[in-house]
Amino acid sequence: MIEIFQQFNQEIEEEKEFKQTIKTSIVKGKKIEQQIRIILNDIHSKNSDIESICKKVKEFYSPLSLVFDSLYSIIPSNKFFKYYGFFKKFSSEIISYILLVHFFEAGDLLTKEEIEKLLLQPNTQECINKESNNIEEEKNENEELQQQLQIKEKVQISQTKKKIKRNFQVYDYLIGIVLMSTELSRYCINCVRSQEFELPFKIGEFLNNINSGLKLLNFPNKEFNKHLGSFNYSLKSVEQVLYDLQKIRQFKEILLTKK
Repeated sequence: MIEIFQQFNQEIEEEKEFKQTIKTSIVKGKKIEQQIRIILNDIHSKNSDIESICKKVKEFYSPLSLVFDSLYSIIPSNKFFKYYGFFKKFSSEIISYILLVHFFEAGDLLTKEEIEKLLLQPNTQECINKESNNIEEEKNENEELQQQLQIKEKVQISQTKKKIKRNFQVYDYLIGIVLMSTELSRYCINCVRSQEFELPFKIGEFLNNINSGLKLLNFPNKEFNKHLGSFNYSLKSVEQVLYDLQKIRQFKEILLTKK
């Protein structure tokens, strides 16, 4: 009987080690996410160079694809949803940044499938080249990778040869849209302060189109309904800015007519 409980203890320890391996990869991803957030925050500065900011952010796409490749490779396919919660929030944040960059560059919404091609189907050679440039900054990376491989061999979680289909969950993509709308709402207000009056109307049209799309969906997910309230708040903030701009324009037209 004692052997039964000893076996349980071994499984518990292996599970803890496996979770720590996942968290190690996520920590690397969070460092990249923080760098992107700092860069994107510059869009709210006066006379910011949007094109340059977007270019800097896109340089992190390959390192991010390495992080996701590591996560999807480590987790067994039949246990994927058990551990997906560990990097669920991280995924939504990264998606929101990519959506924001694409809006500034193209003015439309990047699809979930297009984001998956960017992050979940990496150009292997390009990723290797990117990673090789950072060897000195991450001296312990090889040791960590070896440790991950040892744990992968050690943890026998109902082994299956079936590969995980690499994609993001729909709700994570939708939450990414909500997070993007929050940034666009803030950017819209800062545009007016910088006397850029055309872009707020483009943002308003963009968010209204997204709102029309969201209304077509049924949301049984209570967690997302909370995020939906945040989107509605962002949309309302942008609409208020546009309303004020239209009032100012009408007032100017009246003054010109009187003259």
